[in-house]
Amino acid sequence: MTQYLDDLKKSLEYVQASPKLSLQGGAATYGMASKVPFRGMVKKNVLKMMRDMYGPFGKMVDLLKKIARLFLRFKN
Repeated sequence: MTQYLDDLKKSLEYVQASPKLSLQGGAATYGMASKVPFRGMVKKNVLKMMRDMYGPFGKMVDLLKKIARLFLRFKN
């Protein structure tokens, strides 16, 4: 348990010292997805992305592109 807490503390310190991390990778995607007002739509699309990535014909999905497309569709 001590090792876990040490790792967690180091991770937290790193994230706090690097605020631009939120603009990269999955953090930006999850942040944008949390702003979509239609919770059912979010759930449906997250489940589809999971199936597309981890299903029998799974492949890595460009999550940022997919979420941005959804966001733009409902923004207009």
